[in-house]
Amino acid sequence: MPLREVRIATTLIYDIGANNGDDIVYNEKKADHVVAVEANPALCDVIRTRYADQISSGALVVENVVLTHEARDADILFDIHRTKHVLSQIPAPPASHAAAFEAIALPALSVAELVARHGQPHSVKIDLEYYDARVLRTLFASGVFPDYLSVEVHQLDVFAQLVTEGR
Repeated sequence: MPLREVRIATTLIYDIGANNGDDIVYNEKKADHVVAVEANPALCDVIRTRYADQISSGALVVENVVLTHEARDADILFDIHRTKHVLSQIPAPPASHAAAFEAIALPALSVAELVARHGQPHSVKIDLEYYDARVLRTLFASGVFPDYLSVEVHQLDVFAQLVTEGR
């Protein structure tokens, strides 16, 4: 009797807006694989240092990109807050706050491309400072409805999307 290939089910969590990686320890307890998405290169370096063993084992992937709602062929400007990295953002801050930010060009990746690259998620956390609704809308439009979803709500449209488009 021939041996059958046995596939082991794996779970995947996307940490979109991973910041310095503080949520990775928790996510590792809930999933076999974690994809941390962070635009700020300095914070990606922090994650890579803190979690070098998980990266080398393949349990963690760090994507140093600006996550967008649409595919782009060119780099995109990302505004890094000079003193409070948690406030870094796309889109650009209002002119009245612009001096507190430094805009840098970084590679862009759409949320649909992210899922195509790494697979369907069990859970997704989105924390993108005023860009959450666009990414959430694209995630749902791409047919991605994770079992668990956490989204930062700065605007009512995020909540409305969860109610009307989420399953």
